[in-house]
Amino acid sequence: MDGFRKLGEQELHCLKQMRNCFWTELCSMPEGTLGTNKSNGKTYLRWWKKGRYAKNISMKKPEDIELARALRRKRFLKEVINVIDNNIGLLEDLLTKYIEFDPKGISDKLSKAYQIPPGKEKEVLPGFHPHSADAAEYRSKSEEIIALVLQSNGYRFMYECEIVANQRVYKPDFTIKDPRTNQLVYFEHFGRPDQPGYYEKMVRKLIDYWYEGIRIGKNLIVTFETEKEPLTTAQVQMALDQFFGTISK
Repeated sequence: MDGFRKLGEQELHCLKQMRNCFWTELCSMPEGTLGTNKSNGKTYLRWWKKGRYAKNISMKKPEDIELARALRRKRFLKEVINVIDNNIGLLEDLLTKYIEFDPKGISDKLSKAYQIPPGKEKEVLPGFHPHSADAAEYRSKSEEIIALVLQSNGYRFMYECEIVANQRVYKPDFTIKDPRTNQLVYFEHFGRPDQPGYYEKMVRKLIDYWYEGIRIGKNLIVTFETEKEPLTTAQVQMALDQFFGTISK
């Protein structure tokens, strides 16, 4: 559920409970209201009941002090309930008109020209045509290492096949067919996350992937390296084993 909607519904529930409590208390209060009267230069409290003067209130009598306290509380409760009723109405109206932010839902409403459903890339791409490790010119030594490890493990994969994520075009380093489900899994290697400009692009890509349902641990494998710590075959093997487990390919 959308976080804002959940928060709004919780606040609405709380306001309604508060209103019920205050209303119950209000109904137990004495009739009438407070007023004032000046006499001989002094101001006196008066009790008005059903629109008529009932009596002066003496601050020396315990029962009158309690009556004045109750009538003040009654007036306060009425104002509180007015504010709560106003806010309940606003919240109910807001929640009725509020549209949850659902990138996937928005994307699904677009025409096919603007979307590629997650897991359906093979319907848009010209089929799944596995590559061998030596069938492509890789952009880096690390990508060549990954290709060799994939091939040695028997995984079927393609190199830099275009997809659309959050309306941006990307070419994941490797697209692998999961032997367990026959679904597509993506493998991205990030070679310079220690560089500010590269790091920002990496985060943007991962966010766009996330919006399309392409997520680390679900259908996305990632590895990293820096200038001081280059990628190794052991790291690639570990990443594959952690994602796929020990399965027959």
